[in-house]
Amino acid sequence: MTTISLPRGPGTSILAGGGAWLPRSGCLQGFGGIRGDEALVLRDPCRLLTATTPDQVPALLGEVEAEQRAGRFVAGYMSYEAGAAFGLTVKSAAPDSPPLAWMAVYRPESALVVSSAEWRHYLDGTDTS
Repeated sequence: MTTISLPRGPGTSILAGGGAWLPRSGCLQGFGGIRGDEALVLRDPCRLLTATTPDQVPALLGEVEAEQRAGRFVAGYMSYEAGAAFGLTVKSAAPDSPPLAWMAVYRPESALVVSSAEWRHYLDGTDTS
């Protein structure tokens, strides 16, 4: 059985399959030969962005765009309730809810590209040999 050692823990993100994560900029220069079925593993975020109220969401998205233009990767989530920032009628988040949006920013050198077999093994524990 092939054993791979991918990072785990807070702030680790895996973007897998279909090549949707492939940047249009030069973030992955030097990785070479990327086909799009690989996974991008991001570790050790250099910055965390959060929005806890709808009025903070547009500014967070502006920061995400600036980080991407600067060549960094950004991964995270936006909750359903963040739709209020765009004028959508949504149920208000409970006071003890997680942030409406949470994004982690990663430097290009924290990115690891792994084959589809490796990331599938990582996720489900199947033998890749």
